[in-house]
Formats: sequence, structure tokens, C-alpha cells
Amino acid sequence: MGRNVKLPLQEPFSVTFPKDANAVSILLNEPKTYSWLMNCFIQLTCRENQFLDYYDFYYRNCPLLSFQRIKAELAGQAEGGLIGFISAALEKGYYVILSVETKYISRYDFNFFHDMMIYGHEDERLFYIADNFSQGKYSRSVCSVEELTRATNRIKEPQTWRRGLEGTLELLSYREEERAEFELYRVIESLKDYLESRATSRWNVNWDMMWDTYENENRCFGMQCYEGIYHNIQIAREEKSFAESGHRALFLEQEHKKIMELRLQFIRERYPISEDIISEYHRLCEICGSAMCLKLKYDITKKEELLDRIEGYFRMVQEKEMSVLSRLVSELGSW
Repeated sequence: MGRNVKLPLQEPFSVTFPKDANAVSILLNEPKTYSWLMNCFIQLTCRENQFLDYYDFYYRNCPLLSFQRIKAELAGQAEGGLIGFISAALEKGYYVILSVETKYISRYDFNFFHDMMIYGHEDERLFYIADNFSQGKYSRSVCSVEELTRATNRIKEPQTWRRGLEGTLELLSYREEERAEFELYRVIESLKDYLESRATSRWNVNWDMMWDTYENENRCFGMQCYEGIYHNIQIAREEKSFAESGHRALFLEQEHKKIMELRLQFIRERYPISEDIISEYHRLCEICGSAMCLKLKYDITKKEELLDRIEGYFRMVQEKEMSVLSRLVSELGSW
């Protein structure tokens, strides 16, 4: 038996997608990474006006994370097989991300292949895991070695590959990088890109969204992503239900405003920006929160008037954000 290990995780400020929550949870173990993270999570993008995501943060392209991949077939040749390899990696300080068949792990309330993070074990019998297990909420839990064994039994089969894992295990750990720090010029440029609905360039962008010219030409960026919100609301009108992409899009917009408020508080401690700009962003968070409450009410009642109110809230947010960000860019540009 290997030694017991439980690698540390901090509470992430981004939880819409596990891929981001996992990385931020790891990075925030080192307090100095917070300043670099404040450069990120500015630019949004959506594909086909629907699936909303961050464009300027990607754990596979992060200067503060050591990222390694190994084929499950090769890892399975280690002493103790695949489970033995996972345990050995944890004991060496690596967080492990892999694709699992969720129906074999009791903590999940859905059934398909999904990428899950493992961050510890006890006697190779109980494993500590993190993911959006239930109702899209990021959390931590445990699974037995029997559950993990069954859930990874088909990991080498191509039809199980998700999110670029392609039958591999990914090993993550913190990497020291002195150059990774807060950069005001980068934030200003990203904010301008967001305002002008232009793809952010030169930063640590998401590789999954850079396959070819066609991909970028068919994406929305920045302020234009509100059209994705309205498109998802229209789909809800037609289908009498929000698609998963629609739920995630609304939630991500709210999270985006919360992170912007954190960023503004961070900047305010270093540069004299107007206090009311932070207050206005706090108000945007509240409006998005009200929209999400109406969305949850709609899920139960299916009253179409609630969709009109949700759209009205986001149009208000769109107008107010354009105004407050224009002011912010103007003030920051003087430094």
C-alpha cells in the first residue's frame, strides 16, 4: 500500500467549468498566483451564439502549471496497474485528471464520460475527487477503488475520449514562474478587446478554440457574446426548456461579473480608479443574480413572461457594462 495523501485545494473563484475550477483551486495554494490570475478571465467567447466560455485562460496553456500527459495504456503497465500509477502520481504531488464513466461513481447524478480530477487517496482504497458532480455544482467528494476501477475500465477506447484527453491521464502541479505577475497593460488591452468584440491575442488563450480560421470566424467575442445569451433564451422559448449550454451561459455571465469585481478591488489597491466603478460592477453581479433566480423559477413554472424578464435583465447588464468598462479603460489608460 502507498502512503495516504491529500493534496491541497483552495476555493476557486471560477466554478462554471471544472477545467477552470480545478486549475484555480491548485494555483491558489500559492497566494502569489492570485495577481497573475487577475490578468485572466476577462475575454469571453461563444460558438454558434450558444456555448459561452472564457477565452483567455486554459490550464493546458498556463505558465504556472506543470502539465504532463501519459497514455492510460502505458500508465496501466506500472506496478499496481492504472490505479497503482494514479496513487504513485498523487504521492509525488501530481493532481490527476482523467476521463471516467460516471455511471460507476455514485457521487454523479448523470451518466456519460466526463473528465474528473483526483487529488488524494487513503490506502489506495478511497480516492478524493473533484468535479461538477450534481446539478452543475463544483464540489469535492470521494469514491472507492472499486468505483474508480470500473469507471476507468474503458478509458482506452476512442469512443470514450472527451475534451482532448484521448485516452490519457493528465498530471498537474504548480510551477514557479517569476515572470507571471499582474500586468496592467495586458488587462487594458484585454478590456479593449472585450469592448470591441475582438479576439484577445498574445495571451495564454484556449487552444481548443484555435483550430483554424473558420473556427474563429464563427465565434463571438466580448460584448457580442450577449447575443449568445439572447439566442439561448430564444431556444428556451421554442423548446420550453433551457439547454445545458443555456444554463451554463447565464451562470458564466454572472460569474464573469463577480470575477471582474474581484479584479477591480485588486486594481483599486494599486491604482486610483473611481470607487463607483466597483460599485457599478457589484450592481451588475446583483442583476445577473436576479436573472438566475428567475431562470430557476422558469425551470419550475415554464412561464414565458419570466424569459422576457430574464432577457430584460441581461440587456440592462449589457448596456451598463459597456458604459462602466469604457470609463474604466479611460481611467486605466492614464497610467
